[in-house]
Amino acid sequence: MNLWHVSAVLLWALALIAIIWFALDRSVIRRQRKTRRKLANSRYFQGLQYLLDEQPDEALTVFLKLADENPEIIEIQLAVARLFRRKGELERSIRMHQNLVSRTRLDRADRLSALYELASDYVSAGLYDRAERLFNELLEDKPWRRPALLQLIHIHENQSDWDDALRAARKLEQASGLSYGRIMAHYECEMGEQALVHQDYQEAQSRFQLALTRNPRSVRAHFLVGNYWRRQNHLVRALEYLEQAFLLRPVLAPLVLPDLAQVVKEASRRGGLESVFRKAALSPEECDAIDQTMILHDEISDVEVDTRLERFAGRHPFLQSLCRSSQQQVISAAMMRTHLAPIFRFTLRYVCEECGYELRSHVWRCPSCRRWDTLVPREMIEEHLRGLEQDPQLGAHTLPSGTISGKRASKKPRII
Repeated sequence: MNLWHVSAVLLWALALIAIIWFALDRSVIRRQRKTRRKLANSRYFQGLQYLLDEQPDEALTVFLKLADENPEIIEIQLAVARLFRRKGELERSIRMHQNLVSRTRLDRADRLSALYELASDYVSAGLYDRAERLFNELLEDKPWRRPALLQLIHIHENQSDWDDALRAARKLEQASGLSYGRIMAHYECEMGEQALVHQDYQEAQSRFQLALTRNPRSVRAHFLVGNYWRRQNHLVRALEYLEQAFLLRPVLAPLVLPDLAQVVKEASRRGGLESVFRKAALSPEECDAIDQTMILHDEISDVEVDTRLERFAGRHPFLQSLCRSSQQQVISAAMMRTHLAPIFRFTLRYVCEECGYELRSHVWRCPSCRRWDTLVPREMIEEHLRGLEQDPQLGAHTLPSGTISGKRASKKPRII
C-alpha cells in the first residue's frame, strides 16, 4: 500500500470521526435544550397557575427565575414585564421591554410584540406622546394594525382629541371591516358641544347632524339636535328629535323627559306626554324610570303625573299602604312628590351596565371601563321597596319619616 492510499484512509477516518462527534454533540445539545425547555415549561405553567390563583408576587418570583435561566425565551421575558406592569412597577416593565426592543438578533415578530408591550407601558404611565409614536410605527404591520388603532383611540379619548379619535376610528373601520359608527357619533357630538361652548352654532348643528348620519339611532345626537332646535324656538323640530331620543331608549327618561315635557307643553301637544308614551312598548323598569322622573320634576304638571300614579302604585303595593297610612282614598301627585321626591333625588344613581360603576349624574362614557352608552339610571331605593312590599305595615311607618337606605350594588362601585 503506497503513501497515497494511507493518506486517503486517514482522511476518511478523520472525517468519519468528525461527523460522529458532531452528531453526538448536537444530540447532547438538543437533549439539554429539550430538558431545559421542558423544565421551563413546567415552571412557566406553575407561574400561570399562581396568576390564576391571584398570587402575582409568587408568579413574578417564578418568572424572574425563568427569565434569568432562559434569556433566549422571549415569551418569558414578556410575561415578566407584563407582571411588573400589572403590579404598577412601570419603570421595570419599561426597562425590560426597551432591552428586548434593542436586541439586534431579535426576529421581527418578537420585536413587534415587545414594541407593542412597550407602548402599552407608556400608556399606563401616562406618556401618551411616546406611546402614540410607537403605535403609529406598528400601523405599518398589518397584523398589528387593529390593536394599535384601538390603543390610539384610547389615547385620543383620554386626551379629548376627538378629531384624532375620529380619524383613527375611520382607519379602524377600513382595517377591520367592522362598523364603528356608534362610537364616531359620540366624537361628533363631543365636537358639536365644544362648538356650542364657543357659540359656533352652525358648526354645532353640522356636527350633530353628522352624528345622526353615522348612527341614526344615537340617543345623544337626537337629544342634542332637539335642544338645538328648541333654542332656535323651532318647537316642531325640537319635539320630533326629543321624542325620538326618548323612544330610542325610554330608560334614560331622567335625562330626556324633562326637556321633552317642556317642549310638549310649549308646543301645546294634544294628549301631552301620554301621547308619546303610547308609541312605546314600555317594560316595568322603563315605566318606573318614567314615573320617578315625573315625580321628581315639578315642571311636569300634576295632571300628567296623576294619569300614571295608579299603574305606578300597582307595581309597588307599598305605595298603596302609604295611601292608607295617610287616610286618603287616592294617592295624589302632590302627595307622592312630598313623600318620594326627596328620596328619589337623594338615591338616584347612574350605573354602568358593564362594570357596575356608579355616578350621581349621567355621562355618555363610563369613567371606569371606558365604554360608551352603558350608564342607565337606577334608584337605590328599589330593593328596599321590594322588601317593604312583603311587609306593608313596616313600609307605612318608614317611608314618610325621611330617608330610606337601599342596598348597595352587588359589585362594589365607586361613587363620584
